[in-house]
Amino acid sequence: MWMVVGFGNSLRSDDCFGAEVCKALTAHQGIENFAEIVIAHQLTPELVELVSQAAGVIFVDASSDLAPGQLQFIALSETVDGTLDRTLHQTLDQALDGTLAEIPDQTKVNNPRANSPFSHHYTPQTVLTESGKLYGRTPQGWLCTVGGQHFELGEELSPPVKATVTQAVQLILKRIGLCGSNQKARPAERLKSRAQV
Repeated sequence: MWMVVGFGNSLRSDDCFGAEVCKALTAHQGIENFAEIVIAHQLTPELVELVSQAAGVIFVDASSDLAPGQLQFIALSETVDGTLDRTLHQTLDQALDGTLAEIPDQTKVNNPRANSPFSHHYTPQTVLTESGKLYGRTPQGWLCTVGGQHFELGEELSPPVKATVTQAVQLILKRIGLCGSNQKARPAERLKSRAQV
């Protein structure tokens, strides 16, 4: 089963992008048969065991380093120095029109929020690395991230970030194989929320 982890501070405006995407995902009929949806304030060591059991994991978060509303979907692979190895970078059009292609771009990028005052101590890469070290299994991981505009106190997404929620959901559904499968939307009623896992 896949795992989708939306993380961020729900009281910091665009930082709640991950949670909003996860809530929107639960509106798709049958999603619970393919993915466990988890909402967390931040990534913690307790998530490592769950991640180690997943077929694949998609982390969803906002970034202070991208232009507001800029959406990226990046495959993560383990590196020795703890940076993210960008082995797959798809434009939104490529991802949605079915021309998903591996791009041999080995450009290393730091954690998008490493220097942000709202950065998380545990990063997606840390969770994946610890999964391999502690449980002997590192599932393939992806980071779905959008550039945020506002990270100050507030409970609403800024307009450019809010406009990408549906696109992010489509990217995730495509990755886990549900996009285009005639799944109908349903009320978001089965969300597994783990505010502090």
